[in-house]
Amino acid sequence: MSDTGKNERWLQSYRSKFGHRLLAVLLGFCTLFVLSYVTTNVGRHPRFAHPVTCPATLRTWMSSTTRLPKLHVLLLSYPRSGSSFLGDLLQSYSGAFYHFEPLHYFGNIVAHNQLDTARKLLHDLFTCDYRDWGSFPEWAWFNSDFLTFRRNKRYWQMCTHRDSTRMLCYNICFLAVACRNSPVQIIKTIRMTASEAGKMMEEYKDLNLKVIHLVRDPRGTMNSRQHKDIAAWCGKYKACSSSQTFCSLVNEDLKHACQLQKRYPNRYTVLRYEDLALDPPQVTEKLFKFLDIGPVPTEVIQFLETHTQGTVHGSTHSFLQPPYRTVRNSTQAALEWCKKMKLKDIQKVQRSCHVVLNKLGYKFVNNTDIGAEDVIGEASDFCMSP
Repeated sequence: MSDTGKNERWLQSYRSKFGHRLLAVLLGFCTLFVLSYVTTNVGRHPRFAHPVTCPATLRTWMSSTTRLPKLHVLLLSYPRSGSSFLGDLLQSYSGAFYHFEPLHYFGNIVAHNQLDTARKLLHDLFTCDYRDWGSFPEWAWFNSDFLTFRRNKRYWQMCTHRDSTRMLCYNICFLAVACRNSPVQIIKTIRMTASEAGKMMEEYKDLNLKVIHLVRDPRGTMNSRQHKDIAAWCGKYKACSSSQTFCSLVNEDLKHACQLQKRYPNRYTVLRYEDLALDPPQVTEKLFKFLDIGPVPTEVIQFLETHTQGTVHGSTHSFLQPPYRTVRNSTQAALEWCKKMKLKDIQKVQRSCHVVLNKLGYKFVNNTDIGAEDVIGEASDFCMSP
């Protein structure tokens, strides 16, 4: 064999062995460079960065498919149904980037004429494309009590460490880079119906979208909504304050969920909050299997150990008021209504929500001296229920 042939074979072997590794290293250096640029040149600007003010390389990056997240998880639920706890559980995974209630951008309720735009927002957040949403971080800044970015624990720690003024946290350039470095995107919302989630699955084929539809015993939900801090805003909306209206909406969602589970058996699942609260390890294992992430990571196991036994640590969301905290005894939280609700109030919810209770496998009660076995039956196939 000639020297030229040997050199070509050696070069091919070298490329095969080191090419991918070199590419990964170069991408890592590029990411660090962009983060450094954003921090020093844009992050401390007195106004919010619009996409056009981002470095040209970053604008191109946002419009490309390079390093796009590989999994998009939509957590769909209702006010006071355990979604904040499940959202924190999912975001404890080190590869996750968490979007907390982004549809609050449209108000407490998304109007009918805003539904298409709302789905577009979620899609663009899933793909870390903020080019059309320059006003979104600015809205989050001026409505910081909504905790839109602050509930993304890992991101908030990173950006506040770099900028004590917190302005960097709302910088769209910095946000895009941090988002793209997370392979799993999670959006938690109580402002979307199952029907709208189905439209997202049909419209956006570019998403590897999986939906976790979290439901809860209506008696527990309605009891939790009686807390004074919750009732202050919940009472303004019939869908929140009226058990009859609420359960009518849930029942409609379950009809759509049944169709979606049949159409997308590996992408749409309905989860009872009580099942998660009573057996966090086993249900978490099932969830991560559904998401195709693999075995439950160590950091998620640690989250379960510190967030389901009721021991509050100073560093764990200490800025949240009691009704919004997710550190508690999960079993007690799920069954708190059994001790706090008056029998007449329980029976009122049971009359209004008998269809939903039957579909989801919850038992009816006639007294308040009850435990888990008295109220939680086997999870049934709600598609078979009338």
